Parts: sequence; C-alpha cells; structure tokens
Amino acid sequence: MRLYLFFVLLCGSSVLAGGRETEALKRADAFFAASAKAQLDVSKRPEFKGTVATAETRDFWRTRSEFGGHGTEEHWMANGQSYWLIGEAMASEMVKLLTADK
Repeated sequence: MRLYLFFVLLCGSSVLAGGRETEALKRADAFFAASAKAQLDVSKRPEFKGTVATAETRDFWRTRSEFGGHGTEEHWMANGQSYWLIGEAMASEMVKLLTADK
C-alpha cells in the first residue's frame, strides 16, 4: 500500500510582501486561502482514507524580525526552527498513517 503525506506550505502573500496591502495582494491572499483549504481537504476525501495525511504548517512561519534568516523572503526565511517544525509535523502524520488499524 502506498501512503502519501501533504503539508500546507502556503502563507498569505501579505506576509511575503512585508504587510503591504494592495488589491493584487488581496486577490493573491484569497487564492492562497483557497489553495490551503484544498490542500487540507485532500486527506478528508473518502477514497484517500487511511492512505493520505495532511500536516498543517502555516503556524510555523517566522518573520525575519523575529528569527533572522539569511536575506530571503522565500523558503520560510531559511529558518531552521520552521524547517524542524515542518519535519516534525510531517513525521507525526506519517507515524499515524503507519500505525493506524487497517
């Protein structure tokens, strides 16, 4: 049996743009919200029951002012804590898939 794991990596575009609000960013935020919901809903589909899990990771975003980073706005600000938390969340969901009663 194949097991699949999804994790939500999207965050609002206004976060990525340093909080600047524009109409384009508002539209992008709506897209990000819809995309995140779709990602979260994959594991809820009946045909994927017991073979797909989703790890919520949006809360692991750290701002540069909080936790540094190395001059990039992408890839979670190159923040080690974010990477660790994402990996831990993914591992936790995979363990649930592997140990669930089939």
